[in-house]
Amino acid sequence: MSVHCREKLLLLYRRYQSYVTKNPAATAQLEGTVRTLSYLIAGRFADSHELSELVYSASNLLVLLNDGILRKGLCRSLPMSLSQQKLLMWLTVLEYVEVFTEMGAAKLYGERCRWVVIILIQLAKAVLRILLLFWYKAGIQTSPPVSPLDRETQLGCKENEDKDEVPSEEPAFVGQRCGRVMRSLSSSEIYKVL
Repeated sequence: MSVHCREKLLLLYRRYQSYVTKNPAATAQLEGTVRTLSYLIAGRFADSHELSELVYSASNLLVLLNDGILRKGLCRSLPMSLSQQKLLMWLTVLEYVEVFTEMGAAKLYGERCRWVVIILIQLAKAVLRILLLFWYKAGIQTSPPVSPLDRETQLGCKENEDKDEVPSEEPAFVGQRCGRVMRSLSSSEIYKVL
C-alpha cells in the first residue's frame, strides 16, 4: 500500500515539475496569490494570526520549491557542492518556518514551550551556520541563505535563447543599448492594407 502511495506521489510531483517548467508565469502568480491571501487572513477571525503565518510560511516554501525546480530546468544550480546546497536549503527552511513554529508552540503548549522551541531553532541555525562557515568557508550568510531566483532575468535569457534558435523571417530593428527588438512598419498589417 505504501509503495502504491509513494508511486502516486512521485507521479504527482513529476507532473508538478512539468507544469512549473512550462508555466513559470502562472506559477509566480500562484505564489503571489498565496502570499496575498496570508495578508488578507490576518485579523479576520479568532486564531487568524497563526493561520496567516502558516499560509505565509507555506508561500515561502512554495517559492523555494518552485525556484529549485526552475533552477534544475534552466540547468543553473548554485555554485557550490551538493552538501553545502543542502545545508543552505535546511537553513532557509528553518528561517521560513521559525515564526510559525514559535506561534504554534505558544498556542498549543504555552509560553515555556515557546521558548524551548525558539532556543532549539536558534541552536539549529547556529550549528548550520558554523558548519557553513568553518567546513565550507562560506563566510557570513545572507537572509534567506538561498536567495530567490530572479525569474525575469533567468527566464528572459531562456526565452531569448529560444528566439535566437528560430530564425525570424520578418525584418526587425534591434536597439544597440537595450537590445529591444522592434518590427519595422513594412511588416505590420496596417501598412499592408494601406
